[in-house]
Amino acid sequence: MAERIKLGIVGCGFAGTQTMYAPILRHLQHAEVTALMDPDPKALALMSEHYGAFECFTDLDDLFANAPIDAVLLATPVFLHEEQVIQAARAGKHILCEKPMAPTIEACDAMMAAAEENEVVFAVGFARRFDKSLQLTHALLEQGRLGRLVHIRAEVSWCHDLSPLGFNWRQSIRTLGGLFQDNASHIVDLCQWWAGPVETVSAQMRRARADWEVETHAHATLRHASGVISTIHTSNISHKPGVESFLLEGTAASLELSFGPAAKYASPEPFTAYLWEKGIERRELTLGNFGNIDRELAAHSMYRRSIDEFASAIQEGRAPWIDGSVGRSAMEVVNAAYLSAAQDTTIHLPLTSSGDLMRVFETMPLFVSA
Repeated sequence: MAERIKLGIVGCGFAGTQTMYAPILRHLQHAEVTALMDPDPKALALMSEHYGAFECFTDLDDLFANAPIDAVLLATPVFLHEEQVIQAARAGKHILCEKPMAPTIEACDAMMAAAEENEVVFAVGFARRFDKSLQLTHALLEQGRLGRLVHIRAEVSWCHDLSPLGFNWRQSIRTLGGLFQDNASHIVDLCQWWAGPVETVSAQMRRARADWEVETHAHATLRHASGVISTIHTSNISHKPGVESFLLEGTAASLELSFGPAAKYASPEPFTAYLWEKGIERRELTLGNFGNIDRELAAHSMYRRSIDEFASAIQEGRAPWIDGSVGRSAMEVVNAAYLSAAQDTTIHLPLTSSGDLMRVFETMPLFVSA
């Protein structure tokens, strides 16, 4: 077996590293985390106290100059990704960048160019592709179990009251995107994985919370080159518990996937899965978990598998499965959705520019029903 890749994690916040990645660090097969970087010493102390004795840095230049690392995982706010990816590439470090890749396609292009120029592996963290239930979905489509795919319906909703920390960077206009960029970028990527590239985007969005500077809910319709239509709904204004669901409708059968009430990004539990045929026949395809949580994380964690696939690409000198072009393609659809909502029109891909997204959000009115 090739020597394990030495990995540094940049960004040790609660929602990303502490919740998603920390529990699987000891289960990595092709990588080992040797250093952490975060400007907040408290975040570094928490990680080191609970998950291992790492070399810790509060400055990115210091990390690249002095940490024993071959690669970095960037688990940082989206508006920092472009600068940090370029900086890492110039330092000769391979890069796994959390989704969303960047706010604009222009930023995505600059990141990909820097990685290519400096000959480093560049991957994007669409970890949902490594979820065992969603990989089962892809396998069923490949096997023709649904017949010809016709329509995908997806929903990601979050409870209105699940913002105990108050205003944070995800709600800031600096992101140039709200829930549709953050949560639905995963869904866009899955829809393109299952149904192929998108040709047109039509969307409607609103801002219904005064403490948000970006959209709180969105609905988008995507037409794929294959003829499949995908509809995506995402919301932060629900008073129900969080849910994530998919309905894939084919000419021979429909596949229904659901998760919740809970946050899927923080749970190793599988989607409930049912295959419907002839309108009355329902077959359960829900996958089971190992009874021991550590065994389940080691075998099936989407975050463990995402990091190990990236590390394997470095070891084998090949392109990663989910490379920059995949991340850029998802962001092109996301950008098109914002432009569609702002212009009240259907947007045809490819985009020549992401346009003035700052103005999209500066002019998005606060909508509150009576």
